[in-house]
Amino acid sequence: MRTGISAILALSALALGAMSVRAQDPRVIAKPEAVTQLQEAVIAVSGADHAADATDELRELALALPALDGVDRRQARAILARPPSGEESGSDFDYGTVWSVGATAGREFYDSPGGQFRIHYVTGGDDAADPGYVELVAERADHSEQVENDELGWPAPKSDGDKGDLGEVATGRTDIYLADLAGGLFGYAATDDDSGECTSAPYKCFAYLVLDNDYAETGYGYGGDPDIPLSATVAHEYNHVLQFNLDTNQDSWMFESTATWAEEKAFPAADDWIVTFMDDWAAGSLIPVTKSDPNRFYGSAVWNHWLDARYGADTVLRAWQLSRAVSPKDYAVGAYDRAIKEAGSDRGFPREFGRFAAATSEWQSGSGGFPDAADLPDVSRRGTLTRGQDRTGLTLDNTSYRLFHVDPRAADEITLRVTAPRGLQAGLALVGRRGPAAAPNRVVRKFREIPSQGRGSVKLKNAQTFDRITAVVVNADGRVDGSKPLFGDFSYRRDNQRLTARIR
Repeated sequence: MRTGISAILALSALALGAMSVRAQDPRVIAKPEAVTQLQEAVIAVSGADHAADATDELRELALALPALDGVDRRQARAILARPPSGEESGSDFDYGTVWSVGATAGREFYDSPGGQFRIHYVTGGDDAADPGYVELVAERADHSEQVENDELGWPAPKSDGDKGDLGEVATGRTDIYLADLAGGLFGYAATDDDSGECTSAPYKCFAYLVLDNDYAETGYGYGGDPDIPLSATVAHEYNHVLQFNLDTNQDSWMFESTATWAEEKAFPAADDWIVTFMDDWAAGSLIPVTKSDPNRFYGSAVWNHWLDARYGADTVLRAWQLSRAVSPKDYAVGAYDRAIKEAGSDRGFPREFGRFAAATSEWQSGSGGFPDAADLPDVSRRGTLTRGQDRTGLTLDNTSYRLFHVDPRAADEITLRVTAPRGLQAGLALVGRRGPAAAPNRVVRKFREIPSQGRGSVKLKNAQTFDRITAVVVNADGRVDGSKPLFGDFSYRRDNQRLTARIR
């Protein structure tokens, strides 16, 4: 929704077929694979696919940049470039193939009262921004910085030196460019940092933001008021700028779920993340949380909210700080595992993810610590387990889970029994709710990790007193083989795992 570039990108001249891309560490990407990936990046940044994530695609293009040369390198730099002032000349690539004349001619700037941001805008044409709107952008950016850096303790962005200064020194400010983004696209973050520490390990980059100039065309029912989409987008994309200075090569799901978590921390009344993402997320528990899929990773902000409620917001930041310290590097599950253990849980990610999955089954009750709990949609149940019936088989990939309705029949005490492949990090739970969905303190959760031999059970007493009972079966195994590829997801060891469940 908020991470695309508008139709101002004229990318038809991009000669993808000539590209030859190598991963920085350690494997070589075959040319057909690289061409496919970069073609997907072109689709994302052109605005042709609104489900694509352009910030993520631009990030991957920046990491691939050192492997490009000639026309390919110049055109990739043009895609990653910030809009110029309109006065540049002698450039070794053509800004005009990327930015509209209105977006680049005669740009003015406004420095935010807090001093961290320089807002770039034009006063005429389709890209024009009202001065009052420019001031609102500055206010929302300053607030995002105050929350994310001062209150939550995230390190400041990497300085971009004098980029974006427009003749008046503003060294190190984060630049925000306003333009008329088409197709309901909200904004994006990108890096034009070509330093060695950005394009290769440790992947620390500076970045800039592009935001819509009025949010008048978003089509998301905000009644012409730009404040909600603007606030959510500024907090989200500024968090990406902070992430770029910690590990630009981190997993896409951690990259986006953390930025979406930051929206709620900075602007808790906006709730755009619930309106926009959570229906799809609640319908997709069978999709791994680790999957690089915009329909999944935005809503996975709830994973960070769970950790925040359980261990404090520092745990989310700590996972980012550990990103390059885990093995393999840039491995989100490993980073979260280390951060959770440091916060006091000796079992780390597998147990915490299992408990999280169980909590989502009745999260509207507020017992899981999720923000705006009463507004969260019901997580989809798939099938019913009835006491006394034969075992039900199910297949789960890494970091996914399945919820079942439970029919206890006349039993007062019921037992959920689950078998899993030996050695799988998995869990099971029975969750009973009394009263309506949003009733606080009326939920009983019984969770247990499945032992390594592959058989586990959990009991729920007083079954007849509950209005709804849910069985939860979780594949909490996020272990991987090999290092992170330049594009795409890790190779997860325990996908396609066959389990059985039965109520007795």
